[in-house]
Amino acid sequence: GDVAFDGSKKRKSEDWSSSTTRMASGAGETAGETAAAAAVEIEIKDDANAERLRKKRIGRLFPAIVLLSIIINLDGGAVPASLIHIQNTFQMPIEMVALVGTLLYQGIAVGCLLVGPLLNIVSPTRATQCTLILNTAATFCFGGASSQGMLLGFRGLVGLLQAIPAVYFPVWVDEFAPEGSTTSWMAAVQAGAPLGITIGYFVSYLLTSNAPEGTCPQSDLFCAWRIPFYVQSSALVLFALGFLCIPKNIYDIALSNKGPPRDEAAAGDAWDEDGVGQPGSVQSSTRSRGISQQSAAPSMGTRERIASMAMERLSE
Repeated sequence: GDVAFDGSKKRKSEDWSSSTTRMASGAGETAGETAAAAAVEIEIKDDANAERLRKKRIGRLFPAIVLLSIIINLDGGAVPASLIHIQNTFQMPIEMVALVGTLLYQGIAVGCLLVGPLLNIVSPTRATQCTLILNTAATFCFGGASSQGMLLGFRGLVGLLQAIPAVYFPVWVDEFAPEGSTTSWMAAVQAGAPLGITIGYFVSYLLTSNAPEGTCPQSDLFCAWRIPFYVQSSALVLFALGFLCIPKNIYDIALSNKGPPRDEAAAGDAWDEDGVGQPGSVQSSTRSRGISQQSAAPSMGTRERIASMAMERLSE
């Protein structure tokens, strides 16, 4: 009888221990799911806030790009309007005058062929920043040219440096424009070149129409026809400084945040077949938010419940 009593007591003790273990395991799993759901909720909120900030910055960058497209093309109208005065200043034959008018577009054509290989080496942000700085200097030097060679050389260089904005701005619009606004954004950017040429023509005409008759000496750096190029280069300085502050994730296509969401396989890379979290993957982002790695990595069967819990908490 004592042996039977001891065996019954032992079974009861084992049953109680097993029940306690299951309860502790269930509580641990629930706590792990709650912690993981909280981490997912924080990630979703952070991603949503980052996306809103990114879209706001893109909306502010777009008018700047349109305005830059206008200003960078002012010289395209200023040169034809003042071509006679330039010819008189440098005593140029008609062949050289023709070169002054065509070198800009030859430079753009050559530059467009180089943009693709260049952007495979340098990021679009860095390429645009360098282009604006050099374009500012080249435009100023063209306006202050003191010889025919200097005049022609900087004219071709200006065209070469205009290639990156001419090629990349439409590509940027196609990538970053909001859905439903791509056409209107593209039209605004493409209208920048003719608007800039027209404005440059009228400004140059107004400045040179009242200029005194006669030849302006090459040593005179303040001839009326030079002023539009000084004004243009001064405006480009502001854009060059502004572009130095542009973050890459709203300008570089390769670093943009647009694109399809991660698929289930990518999201599941953090877990192995046994449901154990892999170090350095999703749990590393959890650690970066101050949540311990010991937050009970859920198994493959509980991932759906975690996502559901996170979405319910967000909806509340």
